[in-house]
Amino acid sequence: MEASIGSHTVWRGRLRSAIETSHTDWDIEQLKDYENCPFGEWLEGLSPEVRSTNECRKVIEAHKQFHREASHVLWLATSGQNRKASSMIEGNGIFHYIFQEMTQAMMDWMRKLP
Repeated sequence: MEASIGSHTVWRGRLRSAIETSHTDWDIEQLKDYENCPFGEWLEGLSPEVRSTNECRKVIEAHKQFHREASHVLWLATSGQNRKASSMIEGNGIFHYIFQEMTQAMMDWMRKLP
């Protein structure tokens, strides 16, 4: 799970780069689908018992929100709305908040694992 936190941190950096250049090679619709990343695939492959725990459900929902907002940031960045996209990933922005929530949910879940 620590690797997943790291890989999603890298994504945040890639979004910053897209905002700076107004360009991306990613498909925005694919980015929106949280199952298109290795962590999302892993989450979907967990047993129903694990997926039904409060900790796992929080991580899944936060991960879905991360991908939805990341795709929105990317759309803004490539649509000439760089300032708005930038405000979303900075300290008070919704993407920044969702990233923090997802990271915290992942860390909370890790602490509960045997």
